[in-house]
Amino acid sequence: MKKAKKVLLILLSLITALSVTACSLSGENNDSTDSTVEDVFDTYDIPQDTEREYDIALITNSDGIENEKNLSLWKSIIAYGDTNCKTYKYYSESADKDVQTLVSEVVDDNAKIIILPDENYKNALFDLQNIYPEITFIIVDTQPDEFFAENVHCIKFREEQAGYLAGYLTILDGNKSLGFIGDSGNERNMRYLYGMVQGADDATQKLRLHDITITYRFIEDNSDKAKSMAKKFYDNDVDVIFTCTENISKGAAQAAEAAKKKIICGERVFDGTDKSALGYVEYDTVNAVDYAMKSGFDSDLDWIGDSENKDLNLGMDSECIVIPTDEKLWKFKNISSADYDDIVEKIVNGEVEISDKTEVKPPIAAVVYSEFE
Repeated sequence: MKKAKKVLLILLSLITALSVTACSLSGENNDSTDSTVEDVFDTYDIPQDTEREYDIALITNSDGIENEKNLSLWKSIIAYGDTNCKTYKYYSESADKDVQTLVSEVVDDNAKIIILPDENYKNALFDLQNIYPEITFIIVDTQPDEFFAENVHCIKFREEQAGYLAGYLTILDGNKSLGFIGDSGNERNMRYLYGMVQGADDATQKLRLHDITITYRFIEDNSDKAKSMAKKFYDNDVDVIFTCTENISKGAAQAAEAAKKKIICGERVFDGTDKSALGYVEYDTVNAVDYAMKSGFDSDLDWIGDSENKDLNLGMDSECIVIPTDEKLWKFKNISSADYDDIVEKIVNGEVEISDKTEVKPPIAAVVYSEFE
């Protein structure tokens, strides 16, 4: 009897393994993930088959999935593909292969969906969308454009919500003089600023304060210029500066460390060891791509949504804007993750409304904000 049970268990284990494998062995390139990258997926021993076709393609810059943002997108594609029995592959740019060449290869592999990681691919997409009208393109972290065709879907994030969290939590933590340094060439930065102003104003009213100031400046996206500007901010008694691009964040961080002050970043630029970073407001691209795929496409990867809803504007309600609360990345001194959870719940439930308008300044009651001279 015991031997029979053992045989039955082995058979059940084999059946389970085969059923998982039927969907799991569906990708390529994931065995190239460097072992030093955290949370890598198990490697699959997939033979190189030149006749193989792939349903979903990710195109990256030359960094491939060594870049954390690209890796996050790759994770989301793997998760979706393995769950829905879709094949996938990533293609990386190189010295002899630009995005146009890679898209041609993707088309030869008969992919139905091509995912592009950021707005750096926007200009190329204006041509590609017309050359390959049968391909669906999803471009991440990119503002919709009137010149995009019907086969282009944009995933953008609610920058005003990210800014709100930065302003609200920084004031709640006990800081009274905030700064903002944004990229003058990036239109989204105004939503970051206005969101920050709204968040700081709400926290100021909550704490019944009357002496909160915000100074801001838009500059070229350059780390040296950001370092110089941030130094001027700190010399004028700014406590914390909110930054939204990698170059500006790195420059401002150097000035913050020298002044023994803080920055809060609109994206994770550091690994948590940097002493100047108070926290990070991040975009969860894994959730974003998963949400886009599940809500927009059927089992054959054909678009099922309305043309008016082909672009997504994602925020906290879809868990696509988050502040990591683990000890390594959470550096707030006087508030806890419970304070963060509380304000997120109010935003998701509609108790707190955050305007995304940039044509006029947001109405405020308590803070004073002005451009830095």
